[in-house]
Amino acid sequence: DLCIEPGLGFGTGEHPSTRGALNALVAEANPGESLLDVGCGSGILALAATHLGLHAEGIDIAEDAIGSAQHNAGLNGMNVPFSTTPLHEFQRTFDVVVANIHAEAIVELWPELSRCTARTLILSGILEDREAMLKPLFMSGFSVQLRQLDAPWITLTLERL
Repeated sequence: DLCIEPGLGFGTGEHPSTRGALNALVAEANPGESLLDVGCGSGILALAATHLGLHAEGIDIAEDAIGSAQHNAGLNGMNVPFSTTPLHEFQRTFDVVVANIHAEAIVELWPELSRCTARTLILSGILEDREAMLKPLFMSGFSVQLRQLDAPWITLTLERL
């Protein structure tokens, strides 16, 4: 169990897109692997990954999100790095990348999301009517391992080919 205090605009994990990402993360987590949480918000996905034994860090464009994530890490006695470092500045890859962000942001960040993913990419926060805009992105280089629907939200687990 994790203690999460929501910040302004950042939740506690009850949203269907967060639940989908958490379910996918639990299925994919291998202790000792690395994880990057893109759009970390309250930090729940990076904190859950750390709880599962992964080496996690989180990034977000909102300073308020980083403050909330750091606060939640402290509440849980965890030392997880959270920052506003832009995704394009990461030069290394992560075994797992999770992005619980809307489809338009996934499209915009696709080159960096793909480049930073060594094995598994979990995409959540996708409204069902926007899923089609993403399929052309990952048709080469990734295969869909799992598609979860919690209407109207979709979570996709992609594996690098």
